[in-house]
Amino acid sequence: MHSILLKRIFEISEEWFSAFLFPFKLFTVLAAVGPLIWCLMLPIDTTSGGKIDLEYFMAVDDFRVVAFFVGLLYFLSSCVLVIGGCVQLFKHSSRAALWNVAFGLLAFFICIVLERVGHSLPSKYDYLSLYNVLG
Repeated sequence: MHSILLKRIFEISEEWFSAFLFPFKLFTVLAAVGPLIWCLMLPIDTTSGGKIDLEYFMAVDDFRVVAFFVGLLYFLSSCVLVIGGCVQLFKHSSRAALWNVAFGLLAFFICIVLERVGHSLPSKYDYLSLYNVLG
């Protein structure tokens, strides 16, 4: 039974396999636009002294949550595209395989960038702990 399933999976035509991978490539190209615009539109941090700018930190926390989930989707997309590229390399054309692996690596790079941007933004807890040490 197991070998019949694998045989059917590897009998899929190249067009259908490419059609399966197309939404992941489309996601890789388009999904970074939203978090990029959101990051650029974050309000300015006006925290000073003992007063914390809650509007800024609420916006940053919302951005972190969305960036985390979009990063997870990019990681999933990266895995699917690289594995799909490896299957295409052995079963179909090597040119399509290289494109899929390239899109997979791009998705992984965007995943890492989103993770780094999310962690580079300040947290209100950093300011609270600094204020408690100084105060």
